[in-house]
Formats: sequence, structure tokens, C-alpha cells
Amino acid sequence: MFADRILEILALVRVQAAAADLGGPKVWLALAAISATALALDYAHMLYLRSRMPPGPLPWPIVGNTYSLPENKPWIYFEALSKKYNTPVITFWIGR
Repeated sequence: MFADRILEILALVRVQAAAADLGGPKVWLALAAISATALALDYAHMLYLRSRMPPGPLPWPIVGNTYSLPENKPWIYFEALSKKYNTPVITFWIGR
């Protein structure tokens, strides 16, 4: 158990040393590129799922349609969306 903990710490030290060898800006650039790619893939997956579901407003990445949801009487907003898309069933994304 103690030996496993030491091996985990040594592995972390190796990762930190490798990141230090690359330099700070390169590490941040790599993290930004990975994050942007993950966000784009997630949004593309959401759009694919949206194409297979009933109509509804276009969702934002990660948060969906959460911010367009009114605080008071949301059923009135849903009824307006239902009339706008001319269907009794709509898709409304609340987060991911």
C-alpha cells in the first residue's frame, strides 16, 4: 500500500518533469487544443442527437438551452415553442 503510493507520486513527478521540459506555453497550448477539440466533438455529438429528436431550439455547447428557460411559468414558453415548431413534442436541452 505504501509502495503503491510512492509509485503514484513518482509517476506524477515524471509527468511534471516532462511538462517542465516542454515549457509552460507549450503545455497551455496543448491543453487549450485538447479542450477545444473535446468541446467541438461534444457539440457535434449533440447536433447529431438533435437531428434524430423532435424539433426544438438550437442548444449551446455544454449548457444546452438552460439560459433561455424563463424563471416564471416555463410552460407558457414551451407552449410557444410548440406552436413555433408546429408539433406537440419539442426537444429542450437542459445541460449535458
